[in-house]
Amino acid sequence: MGKGNRNRNNRYEEVYSMSGSGAAVKPAKKAPKKDNSTVLMIAIIAALLLASLAIFIFSDSGVMERNTVYVSSENFEVTGTMLPYYENLAYMNTFNQYYYLYLNYYYGGDAAQAYNAVAQMMSQYTLNDFFDSAIESSKELVAMAEEATAKGVKLEAQEIEEIEAELKELSAGSFGTGVKKKDVRAALELRALAAKYAQSVSEDIEAGATDEAIREYVDANKADYYSAELLKFAMALKAEDFGDDTVAYVEAQKLVDRYAEKLVAATTTDDFKKLVIEYEVEKATEELVKANLGSLEMPSEEFMTTVKATLVNNLFEGLVNKGNFDSGVTEDATYAEVFETVAAKLYATCTSSVANLSTTQGYTEAADDAVLAWASNADTKVGDTKVIEAADDKEYSKTAYMMASGMKLDESETKDVAHILIKADKDKATAEEKAAAKAKADKVLAEFLAGEATLEKFEELAKDNNEDSGCVYEGVTKGRMVEAFDAWTFDESRKAGDTDVVETEYGYHVMYFIGEGKPAYHANALSTYIDDEYAKVVKELTEKYVTVNEKAVAKNTNETTAA
Repeated sequence: MGKGNRNRNNRYEEVYSMSGSGAAVKPAKKAPKKDNSTVLMIAIIAALLLASLAIFIFSDSGVMERNTVYVSSENFEVTGTMLPYYENLAYMNTFNQYYYLYLNYYYGGDAAQAYNAVAQMMSQYTLNDFFDSAIESSKELVAMAEEATAKGVKLEAQEIEEIEAELKELSAGSFGTGVKKKDVRAALELRALAAKYAQSVSEDIEAGATDEAIREYVDANKADYYSAELLKFAMALKAEDFGDDTVAYVEAQKLVDRYAEKLVAATTTDDFKKLVIEYEVEKATEELVKANLGSLEMPSEEFMTTVKATLVNNLFEGLVNKGNFDSGVTEDATYAEVFETVAAKLYATCTSSVANLSTTQGYTEAADDAVLAWASNADTKVGDTKVIEAADDKEYSKTAYMMASGMKLDESETKDVAHILIKADKDKATAEEKAAAKAKADKVLAEFLAGEATLEKFEELAKDNNEDSGCVYEGVTKGRMVEAFDAWTFDESRKAGDTDVVETEYGYHVMYFIGEGKPAYHANALSTYIDDEYAKVVKELTEKYVTVNEKAVAKNTNETTAA
């Protein structure tokens, strides 16, 4: 990376200027006595000054770094003046990954907020992080380029022209003092050749990724793809909430114990949910009634028992059976209004409790997490329950679990779709800008439909018109894309080859529906499978071809750390 090289060159300048400075030998005001020792000293100082100047000029010209080979093979090498390009690339890739993550998922398209968040995140990285990344990528590039050469793969004239075009847009000096255009060209050519061969490797891997191979891969990595749906309800008490009222604390613990026993005995998810509602009603009703009685006397225990049973049934009907919630839980005119208020507050509490019951647990082979081990056990069936207890001086809790579905793969449907985005921010773009973007999108679609109207042609149009980072999206699950994009893609009438222009908050999307995708688990596993298989190829070729100058790497790392 440019900054790292500039820092290193600055250190060379500081060190060597100090070795020949006037601080070491101060000129005398009077002519010194010319004895042999003085003459010898002057000669030594002069030699040091000349040597320092020569070394400074040598390092400043990039000769030292250009002659330092960090990574090499029989036909390729990455020198110290090529490395800054890869360091810069590592920096920009890291920055962009964070930027798009923040932009799209955290700040809803607010570029300023996303940029500030990324700037803060990037401050955690050091120069060594990007140097290390550059060394690792250099090893891969050299390995892939060497194998490309062995297989007769070469850069075509058009690819060389593209490199020259990119080179014109780059300033070699921005990568550090001493870095020349020829160094950047060498870095670009190595990267292009490696990328060309890497593309073919990935395509070969994907072509060989049969359904059977993916299923075997998934089953070998169950923790990444298998999950179970559970119901989870935590009944937790904090001692500090009860102050000095130890009697109330003990009674609350007894209530927790009683419902933990009931929940573990439940056999269906509806039973489990009704017991959760019953616990919330039992825990809170009496205090809520007292708070809303006003001048009325507390109802009898028998009356309270009847009303609570009605409350539980009405809440269950409204929250679980999705019926209408009836807040009129008593016909007694004296208390009707009180209990309507209580019912409304319990409805809010139980709505939250029932809504938060569902949780997903992934597969594990480890036994240190009791819940995960239980959920992953092949003997655990749908409807099985488990309670986890925890107690100390400050807290008392019991958490009940029910297996709502066994460990399984995500078989939900996916779609394969392509798009070309013409940006026009829905909130910030002017009417004229939106109209221009819509007109361009319509023109692109018309151009597409006037030709062969194939995916290949669509991708060609995307190269010149797409203002998004991606064109083809495979294995898209429902809800992954923004609302309008998602609605068009998952329309029940959608069929392969469909096209349209869809407006979202980002602008206008020229849409092309490719067709039905593989099940979600397959789509998710495929990319990881390709990555893993590709990594194996890189490891094998690196061991076969690549040599790393560990001494130079260590020296550079130490210098950067000391900067």
